[in-house]
Amino acid sequence: MSWWGLQRFYIDPPTHEERPGAWRLRGMAVREDLRGHGISRLVLQDCIAHIASQGGTYMWCNARPPVLDFYRKLGFEAVGEEFYKPVTGPHYVIARSIP
Repeated sequence: MSWWGLQRFYIDPPTHEERPGAWRLRGMAVREDLRGHGISRLVLQDCIAHIASQGGTYMWCNARPPVLDFYRKLGFEAVGEEFYKPVTGPHYVIARSIP
């Protein structure tokens, strides 16, 4: 079993606006017993660096309310109102510019 899972991130325009150079993050998770050690932060920083190296200028994803503060610390902001996804519950679209 791996210590983290990053399903994928890829070029994908956001549903909330027209945005050239946008990439979408999907499925990032860290095993519960390893949370709180900075693994998610390192993985996300690596994703951001990769996107920047590929000319990406914007990153977005859907996030559950309990992890919003984690993403905010890395420059993400909620875009719009909370919405409900069947099976997985409440989410927000969050996004940030890539310098």
